[in-house]
Amino acid sequence: MKHLLLLFTLFILCQSTTLTACSCANILSFCEGINSDANVMEVEVLEKYGTPPYETFMDVNVLVSLQGNISYDQLTIRNYGTTCDVNFDRFDIGEKLVVTFSELEMIDTLSHYPYFHFGACQNNFLTIEGDKIIGNIEPEISTKNYDDFKNNIGTCSDLTLFDRDPEKLDKFIHIFPNPTYDFLNVNFSILNPAEISLELFNATGQKITSINSNLQHNYRTDITSLAHGLYFLRITYRKISIVKRIVKI
Repeated sequence: MKHLLLLFTLFILCQSTTLTACSCANILSFCEGINSDANVMEVEVLEKYGTPPYETFMDVNVLVSLQGNISYDQLTIRNYGTTCDVNFDRFDIGEKLVVTFSELEMIDTLSHYPYFHFGACQNNFLTIEGDKIIGNIEPEISTKNYDDFKNNIGTCSDLTLFDRDPEKLDKFIHIFPNPTYDFLNVNFSILNPAEISLELFNATGQKITSINSNLQHNYRTDITSLAHGLYFLRITYRKISIVKRIVKI
């Protein structure tokens, strides 16, 4: 009787694993899934255990906390054995990752440490290779310098919103003084200057000049030679553009 019950249990597990479908309208990139409540950590794979294709676990050592406040040195990532789960076979022992999660579950009898689970419709991890971070970082961006990524982690999710709402670009660009009579300062905040272009137009729409930011976050240009009046500064970041009114007095 016990053997029959065990076989029936395994059959149910197999059926649930086989029939569980994973359907997402779209998969969120790593940055799109981050908010102020998310924990973002650099971890190293320590151990993998469990019985594929059923429930499996992967223990990780916490190396650096990039966002959030988790006091544990080790955590467990749990795979429930559904088609939505990330197969741990893709990770090697000793491999370094950046992972994100919102909260930890209490430790159970199978996991070694408090655990979290990779979401079905979000990319919750990136891999580290030398000085690069690799994976589905942002829409159409699959690799970045790791130091740049770490330094900008607090605004990671905001940077992915520009394609959907260009007006959000405004909060990362500051122009002063305006009106001005001699110098115009443009501050790009945390945006990558290499991805920015500036064009200055007069009131009739004629382009006066294209401005090179010289890869600086704080750009200063002399406009003393321009006539008094209204001008327009077009700022393009990646493929998104906004236009700012500039008054020369």
